This record gives sequence, C-alpha cells and structure tokens, in this order.
Amino acid sequence: MKAILWTVIIIVASISIVFAIDYAGRYRSWQSLSGAKLSREISRYIDRYDVPAAHACLYAVDCSTGRARLALLGTLDDDTISEAKSRVWDRRFNPGFCDGRTTNFGLQLLGKDNAEPLADFNAHARWSFANDRFIQRWSRFQSGAFSEEPWERCTPEKALWHSGE
Repeated sequence: MKAILWTVIIIVASISIVFAIDYAGRYRSWQSLSGAKLSREISRYIDRYDVPAAHACLYAVDCSTGRARLALLGTLDDDTISEAKSRVWDRRFNPGFCDGRTTNFGLQLLGKDNAEPLADFNAHARWSFANDRFIQRWSRFQSGAFSEEPWERCTPEKALWHSGE
C-alpha cells in the first residue's frame, strides 16, 4: 500500500512540475515580448520555413468591437506592444473579455511581385507563447485560428518588414 501511495505522489509531483515549467516559459515569453523581438522573429520565421516573402505585416488582437480580431500594427513602439500585451493578458485571465477564435499576434507574408501566391500555411503565422516564436498557422501537430472577419489584409505599403532584395 505504501508503494502505491508513493507512486501516486511521485506522478502527481511530476505532472505539477511539468505544468509549472510550461507556464513559467509562457509567462517569460509574454513578459519579454517587445517590438524588437517581434521584428527579429519575422526574419527568423521566414528563414526557418524558407518562405520566399517580400513583405510582412504584423497584427495584434483588437477588442474594440467586443469580439477578438486582428488589427494591423503600424509601429512596433513600446506603447503599442504594451497595450497589445495587456489585451492578451485580459483575454487569458478575464473570462468573457474579447472572445473569439483569433490569435493574439499574427503575421501575414506577401510574396514577390509576379510570383506565385504563398501557400496559406506559410503566408499566415501566429505567435506561440509556448514556443516563443511565430509558428505556421497549420502544422502537423497543431493548428490555430488567424482572425475572425473582418480583418485588414496586408499590402506592400502597409508592411512593417521588407526583404533586402
């Protein structure tokens, strides 16, 4: 009987440690998120998945209508990112605040002029606090919503990132 009790205690403790580490990593990702980091991660996403992108627009969750949707970011200054992070926090911990199947930070890539359109799974990415980076909207082991309609589509003029070519 003692062996069973100790086995249960060890299993429960192990699960608790795993969840604590997971949430600590997500909190650290949220806490350290900045405009500079988001900008760096755009290039890393493009390199990681070898996407032939010419332009990229960055989006943050907007709650002005009461439903979550992505809104185009025009700048990556500290105030803009802090406001977006505040909405992310409220969505996570205040039930009913800004409901909707929308990612918190999104990325839309545009291909080069006169090139084939980018595949949707590469052209739309979402920020993963668990991975601390942008991930493909659809992948082998996970999927996620990008934004509920309406959301403003990316154009080269609105893009925050442009390739060096």
